[in-house]
Amino acid sequence: MLVAWSQGKVENGADAELASVTQLLQRCSEQWLDADRFLAAMLACGAHKSVDVLGVDGVAEAYAVFGWSVVRTM
Repeated sequence: MLVAWSQGKVENGADAELASVTQLLQRCSEQWLDADRFLAAMLACGAHKSVDVLGVDGVAEAYAVFGWSVVRTM
């Protein structure tokens, strides 16, 4: 549900709500060690277009949890 909501926000322009949802989806994916859910969420949130969506710290955290093979496909 949040992933679908995020896609709509990306299409209409990112905002503070989208950043909060992106961080939440990232934390949940990392907690569950679910790389597929992480990638789907980041694609929906537009993180594949700009590092600004996750920020440098968010990308570093994703790398620490999932490894480079997952993060590079983002």
